[in-house]
Amino acid sequence: METKLPEEVIAVCHKYGISGQTIYIPKISTHKKEKRKKILIALLEEMETFYENHLETFQRVPHPFTVRQVRARYSISTWLASTVLRTALRTWRHWFNNYEKMIFSGLSPRTKPEYLQIRTQLRNGLKPSGREDLIQKARESIQTCPWRN
Repeated sequence: METKLPEEVIAVCHKYGISGQTIYIPKISTHKKEKRKKILIALLEEMETFYENHLETFQRVPHPFTVRQVRARYSISTWLASTVLRTALRTWRHWFNNYEKMIFSGLSPRTKPEYLQIRTQLRNGLKPSGREDLIQKARESIQTCPWRN
């Protein structure tokens, strides 16, 4: 069978016992993809801060998170701002509805602000003060964020 692979690659495959197997070799990340990913993570962290400070769950889009605002804040094109914002909102809503909503809806209206304050302290690397059960819930919440992994 003809192959386009160099002999060195074939030798490595034989050495590690993966000859005859279908393997996935990831593409090298491009600068554009890295920039988009950085902006996406920054936007999600910004949304997280907004959620903690304003009890905003992003079921609707608040004013600071419009395409125009994102474009200006990150000095990017309208297309990129639109793409990143759409992805961020979809990621946020998926996370909130599948993880955070269960924690948040189980809290009384009186403890919600305290929980969010503890969550902010933990995210910023500070030692939280407050009820131990809320501290544990805040830790669990932060661990479920896909943009933190």
